[in-house]
Amino acid sequence: LLRDEFLIQTKSIVSKMSTDTQICVYSATIPEDVLQLTEKFLQNPKKILVKRDELSLDLISQYYVNVYDEKNKIDTLEDLYGKLSINQCIIYVNSVNRAEGLRDELARRMHVTEVIHSKLDNKTRMDIMANFRKGSFRVLVSTDLICRGIDIQHINYVINYDIPNNVDSYLHRIGRSGRFGKKGIAINFMTNRDLNLMKNIERYYKIKIDSLPEPDELNAVL
Repeated sequence: LLRDEFLIQTKSIVSKMSTDTQICVYSATIPEDVLQLTEKFLQNPKKILVKRDELSLDLISQYYVNVYDEKNKIDTLEDLYGKLSINQCIIYVNSVNRAEGLRDELARRMHVTEVIHSKLDNKTRMDIMANFRKGSFRVLVSTDLICRGIDIQHINYVINYDIPNNVDSYLHRIGRSGRFGKKGIAINFMTNRDLNLMKNIERYYKIKIDSLPEPDELNAVL
């Protein structure tokens, strides 16, 4: 709620509270600028900060595919569809419009998939997730709405159709696979414009993301 679009409302609410009101701020991740902002309306706060997440997801193999240009992503995805043994897969994009557009294009190409994002009402989102858990469909296109706290046993692939702009989101996205003691694979679609984003992710987590091997090798891993 402390981002620009909610900041005015938050300040208005806080200004109307009694000075002895207890205010608590919780966040899975909290950027330094937001942390500094809270000091303007918190009085002598107690800070409880946990160590930055470390990429210790030993069961997840991480790869990239250099698609060079945005226009090549959809054909690359369709090519992988025909070669990978997918139990269930989440495909992540960076915006609601991107999610809707990708779902529609996949439907046009006769691939059954669903989409989930913040502009859907809560009941619709819950129904979609319930059906995904039941295995009613195999592929879910999503924004970062469900990159945290979602545990589904049969997800063996996560595809970052769009490289996340936030390095923290990368960890949470790929962590949807490789759960319950099963191996998972994360595939990142990288355009020429994404090179710095990928380098930031590797530097941040102290990892090396390799080029995608032949699909048969991936199927053998799983």
